[in-house]
Amino acid sequence: MIVDLHSHFFPVEALQNAGKYEHRAPKIVLDKGKLSVTSQIGTRAGLAARAYDPVARMKALDEMSIDVQAISPSPILLFYWEEPAVAAHFSRKQNEAIRLVAKSSRSLRRFRQRTATECCRCDCDRQRSKSNGTQGVGDRQCGR
Repeated sequence: MIVDLHSHFFPVEALQNAGKYEHRAPKIVLDKGKLSVTSQIGTRAGLAARAYDPVARMKALDEMSIDVQAISPSPILLFYWEEPAVAAHFSRKQNEAIRLVAKSSRSLRRFRQRTATECCRCDCDRQRSKSNGTQGVGDRQCGR
């Protein structure tokens, strides 16, 4: 079995629909299938579909013969520079989006079976991941 323990996933919809902290959200640009994400600490540009699309991710895993992959948000989306309430908001949005991807339709069942989600920052998200069937790997606590 081949396991990839370090990979990032960009939950685009969660970041585009930032809710009450929309003015603090990262800039998301999706152009011709390439994703660019800019936060206060940096930019990741030219990301292929496998960085944000679960179907493309599964195809890439198959091409690389990877059986299981742990996924987490990119460091530029961990929001450690923000006020705790803002950081917790975006951490929850990303964790929930990744959880929903992992639990999505039967056609993506292999994605759920082959990925473990890493919660970022918030202990309440770690507890939620235990109760809803997703795995938390390397959980971080927000210190509340």
